[in-house]
Amino acid sequence: MLKVLLKKQLLELNRGFLQNKKTGELRSKKSTIVMVLSFLVLFGMISFAFVGIGSLLIDSFHLVDMDWMYFFMMFSMAIMLGAFGSVFNTYASLYKAGDNDLLFSMPISAYTIILARLLSVYLLGLLYSLIVEIPTLIVYWVKVGATFLTALGQVLCVGIISLFVLAISVALGYIVAVVSSKIHSKTFVSVLCTLLFLFVYYFAYFKMNECLYNNFG
Repeated sequence: MLKVLLKKQLLELNRGFLQNKKTGELRSKKSTIVMVLSFLVLFGMISFAFVGIGSLLIDSFHLVDMDWMYFFMMFSMAIMLGAFGSVFNTYASLYKAGDNDLLFSMPISAYTIILARLLSVYLLGLLYSLIVEIPTLIVYWVKVGATFLTALGQVLCVGIISLFVLAISVALGYIVAVVSSKIHSKTFVSVLCTLLFLFVYYFAYFKMNECLYNNFG
């Protein structure tokens, strides 16, 4: 049953590729393929940008034996991107799901329903965070190199970060749910959360730059 519910959650998550949200009509196979390819190209372009960022950072930090700072900065960006990318799905699937009454009326345990929804949130957060994490590891392995043990440790860090992203997404999704219950305009809530994210992101970015300048400037 968990597999069936997870498949349902993933289909709902990818409904935009299969169905036109404005008309409610199913997309043609050609339109679906174009949508998926466009999505993959966008992800590829963003990942390539992080390759450039990672190359600049590792060239600076490795010279002063501060590889940990490279991973800290890159993985911090991965956490922020993963949490922001999945927060609205968390809000919709965990706190504002429209099929709660139907599912809970069926002979399915609440644990299974919640677990399926958490897994869908986890997978989406992992997808977004990998946009940063994959370039982070590739750049490090190409420029610095890695033994089997260090590479394994770095990959394990990716797994730990994905759980951290899940926790942040659940917390932020709850905040969005609380705000939306007070403000009925979904568009306003989305814009507000986006602005808050950008504020936090740039605040952290400039603080990091200030810290680096004070230590290496």
